[in-house]
Amino acid sequence: MPDRAVVETRAITSAPVHFRGIRDWLAGVARAKGFDEHEALELMVAVNEACANIHRHAYCGREDGAIEFQLEVRESILSLRIRDYGSRFRLEAYQQPDLEHPTEGGYGVFLIRELMDEVEYVQMKAGTELRMLKVHRGGPTGKGGQAHVGES
Repeated sequence: MPDRAVVETRAITSAPVHFRGIRDWLAGVARAKGFDEHEALELMVAVNEACANIHRHAYCGREDGAIEFQLEVRESILSLRIRDYGSRFRLEAYQQPDLEHPTEGGYGVFLIRELMDEVEYVQMKAGTELRMLKVHRGGPTGKGGQAHVGES
């Protein structure tokens, strides 16, 4: 019998003090659905980087910006949408960090792409929606790590 989808939502403000609760929630759901500790840690790092980027860039350090999360887990696939209403993320302006010459900061998008199987940044009328997909290694395979830009 196929596994029923688990869909959960959460909303926080862009204050970094709320990021731990989101990390813990995401990891808890992932573990309950059979993702291992390494995969849960990868999810936690990716969502933390996304939240930090939203705080820093979309809301320019403000702590009162809305961040909405929609999590769906079906069988061995975890899909997470993170929505903000701040300044849009412009993927075309993104420059991958030079790993040969490390600097402070600038690794968030790189880490998200490396840790997740699919990554897509969608430009919304207000803000950006980040769509991420993580496949449990015990299930279907296929590390994508590609980022795409869409319009909604």
